[in-house]
Amino acid sequence: MLANTEDTRHLSGPYVVSGKMSDVEALKQLVKKGSFTVHQSSPRTLVIEKAQLPKGHAKHVYAGGEEEIVATGRQTRSVMTVGGEQMQATMPGQNPLQALSILPGVTFTNVDPWGNNEQNSSIYVHGFSTTQLGYTLDGIPLGAGAYGNYNGLSPQRAAISEDISKVALSSGTGALGTASSSNLGGTIDFTTADPKKKAGASVKQIFGSYNTFRTFARVDTGNFGNNNSAYFAFSRQDARAWNLNGANRQGGYQVNAKFLHKGEKTKITAYFDWQNKSEPNTQGLSINSNDWLTDPTKQYTRGAFYPDLAAAMANYPSMSSKSKAPAAPNNQYYFSSAQRTDFLTYLKISHRFNSHLTWDNNLYFHYDDGAGVVATSIRTNAILTILGTYLDPSASKYIKNGQFTYSQKGIDPTVWNKTGGTGFATRTTEYTDYRGGLTSTFHYRVGHHNIETGIWYERNNNEAARRWYALSATNTLTPYQTPKDPLFTQWQNKFYTDTFVFHVQDTWKVLPNLTVMAGMKLEQVNTNGTLPVAALPQSLATNTKGSKTLDSNTQTAAGGTISAFKPFLPAVGMVWDFTRHEQVFVNIQKNMNSFAESGYGTTSPWGVSSQAEFEDFKKHGKPETSWTYEAGLRTFRPINSKFLDSISGQLEYYHVNFYDRLGAIKKPDAGISGVGTTIANLGDVTTDGVD
Repeated sequence: MLANTEDTRHLSGPYVVSGKMSDVEALKQLVKKGSFTVHQSSPRTLVIEKAQLPKGHAKHVYAGGEEEIVATGRQTRSVMTVGGEQMQATMPGQNPLQALSILPGVTFTNVDPWGNNEQNSSIYVHGFSTTQLGYTLDGIPLGAGAYGNYNGLSPQRAAISEDISKVALSSGTGALGTASSSNLGGTIDFTTADPKKKAGASVKQIFGSYNTFRTFARVDTGNFGNNNSAYFAFSRQDARAWNLNGANRQGGYQVNAKFLHKGEKTKITAYFDWQNKSEPNTQGLSINSNDWLTDPTKQYTRGAFYPDLAAAMANYPSMSSKSKAPAAPNNQYYFSSAQRTDFLTYLKISHRFNSHLTWDNNLYFHYDDGAGVVATSIRTNAILTILGTYLDPSASKYIKNGQFTYSQKGIDPTVWNKTGGTGFATRTTEYTDYRGGLTSTFHYRVGHHNIETGIWYERNNNEAARRWYALSATNTLTPYQTPKDPLFTQWQNKFYTDTFVFHVQDTWKVLPNLTVMAGMKLEQVNTNGTLPVAALPQSLATNTKGSKTLDSNTQTAAGGTISAFKPFLPAVGMVWDFTRHEQVFVNIQKNMNSFAESGYGTTSPWGVSSQAEFEDFKKHGKPETSWTYEAGLRTFRPINSKFLDSISGQLEYYHVNFYDRLGAIKKPDAGISGVGTTIANLGDVTTDGVD
């Protein structure tokens, strides 16, 4: 009999079988509690196989990770897994990140029931936020999870939700070989399902409130040729944003394809993902300070007027008005949306030279094209100052305290007319991202040692530009199109980044029940950030009391190259099975978060407002680092009662030292323009907790 030890480890036998029965019947009785089946393939051969469990039955595997929700793993780190079936049972089609919110130590929020809205999305794990975690799909890097798309894409754009077989969270630290340069606070690994062995097709259809529908279809070829298999999947989702009217739709199209070849010594996997989506960026619900005291039903206002331009224009004073009513003049957009198109593909080749040596290679490429679009009222000093700087820089009578204002003279008619005469203008942040790379890892087993060493290299070219467009009664635009023919480009950033990571580790089975791991990684991320189009100094002006001209003191950064480099990031850990059902794990690891490849208004060295401040940070600034200490107890106890098969769990204590935290420091009256922003290391943070 051959059996995977991870499938049989939890069996607490020997089981006693008594009575008069055949050898087949006796063997069936002996293995039935292990979820195995027995059949006779020949007069002298009995075959024992793992049983197909009923739908919804949890597959309890101690330290294996096959269960729908499991907090185990033969790891020195805390690893918790949510299976694809559990994820879809909770919410069909949901963002895989949202599924992790059922786990301890994880906080995920989103304004969308599916968790897909990226601007209004956040995840925290042990106090670390979205861009301080690491994300991979089948081992390929997804970047830092940033809304601005500077080095990757979100998991729901990388794979259709129904094609995700499991999501694994390393809540303290990720594996040394994880392809991430941002994983201060752990990693989240998404695994796509393999093609099925039998040919078939499935279609799932969802209808719901808010005019919701979601279609998922998948076709599996089954095994063909020389151990080949593949599938093709398609999804279409459309729904009304719950806090906007019916014309504000969210959703899009997505296609996945996966090919698998299993040779005697070589395994080849090819994957392709394409997605195109557009979704409104809503501000949630805002308090309407004018009406709610007298009419509680008007306590909150919707975040956008689209498609009712007349109502949007009526909500604000006319061009000549000198009043500031309503009290919060920019609390409602005409519309705002995120538009994203992605192509992601990888080719993975794993070759087993012999029983001791294997070699895994993964070549990948990703292209992203997108825009964040906001049709906003021009009736704020910050926005008027930006528009006036480019459209009517000499209009001194509309300038007070170094900024354009409408509170004294009304809105400058030149600015009003050039932006379309509606009191609204459309602002975009337009993104493109080309990145490709390779991961290559050797696994060598010798004696009681499992040695792993590998590299990850990536080249990433990304660009972001801020542009402004007119919005007129005849050219109202929509949330689903990127405008053309801008009035002007306020700024444009380009970043060229090379990432190189090397790691090596040894997992040593010191005793049958004691395993020790030790290793390190070298990480270097070089980024050259340039500014082909720099913002005019006046468009980033601060208030200058009494000034009748635009403040021109604020400079703009020309950019340059900065390297985040750590030659030695160590890790050491231990797993001890001190009983047949319990194990203790300990892990200590250091990680680094490379600098964000983004510019104006972000927490990045290139987000400062002068070249002098950039050079100062380059000389004195440091990348964020963390030391994480984990220790815990895992247990798996077979129950085999009428109501319970088993009970499993994990208790973990963690301690984190977070060093050189980066923060953006803004001057007073900076507004939304990020005026005079300085980036600095703000000190250290210590965290203790128990899951």
